[in-house]
Amino acid sequence: MDAKNYVKRLLEDLEHVAGPDERGVHDPDWLRGYVAGIAVAAQYALELDEAEDE
Repeated sequence: MDAKNYVKRLLEDLEHVAGPDERGVHDPDWLRGYVAGIAVAAQYALELDEAEDE
């Protein structure tokens, strides 16, 4: 798995969902949960990538 590319895509998706075009579309609680999910997915991907490198 290319973790850095995966994380980049996660962040691009987050940028779209939280961007000005989507402002007011999503409930703030949903958006906080989405951000938390993206953060966890990115963390796991980077940890797995690091473990594979060892």
